Amino acid sequence: MLYSSFVENFMQYRNNFALSQRCHAEVDLAINLSDSPDPIAASGVISYAIDVENNGDIPSPATTLTVDFPTTTSFSGSASIDGVTCSETGSYELTCNFGSLVGYPTSERKTVEIDLLTLAKGIITLCATATTNGTDDVPASLSSDNETIAVNQGADVALVKTASTISAPSGSVLSYTLTATNNGPDEATLLRIEDPIPSGFRLSSLPTECTDSGGTIICDIDGPLAQDESRNIGPIRGTITSASVSTLTNAASIGLKPSVGG
Repeated sequence: MLYSSFVENFMQYRNNFALSQRCHAEVDLAINLSDSPDPIAASGVISYAIDVENNGDIPSPATTLTVDFPTTTSFSGSASIDGVTCSETGSYELTCNFGSLVGYPTSERKTVEIDLLTLAKGIITLCATATTNGTDDVPASLSSDNETIAVNQGADVALVKTASTISAPSGSVLSYTLTATNNGPDEATLLRIEDPIPSGFRLSSLPTECTDSGGTIICDIDGPLAQDESRNIGPIRGTITSASVSTLTNAASIGLKPSVGG
């Protein structure tokens, strides 16, 4: 009877120990998400730093991070010193491949930085979720993180074009300057001027910040433009080729520079 009880207790202990070992031999992913700057003005770029760490006892194979970003933003690019690669996989969705993450005792961590261009005023929330081909022994909520940020009103930017003359004969040289002014209230960044070259005007020279892209003059203003600050771009020069006693019409516009990712 004593021997039988000993064997029974030993078998129960061994089963409990094996069960305990299996319960702890799992992947345990954790996410840390931060942003900068916060708050930000509309048309500004938010940089999100996302850390994914494996606190489990076994490696996390094929670790994937899915990022859902707001519809009032545009993907501007990503960077990582840990070899993480990201690509757009849907409307306002980004997938990043973290590869394998070693578990205990190393608890390997990898980081990726994601940049989003803000397009409108409001409160925006970015959601990030980490998954693995292994088994995560924590609730799904612990493998995801959200970050909310306030986007302020932004800037009201005006564009004025000033020509060297309002009347000139055919064959003469005409030059003009573009002036961008930020009426506030926030600073403006990543601006682009688009100026289609009109029929009857043969372009001859451009300032360094401008290029001729298929018949449209493109001028980028990357640096910040503070409230009430103006930036002159020019001169833009060319020759009038239209017939005499005709009107040459040229209209330019200013807006946000298209993002790298979209």
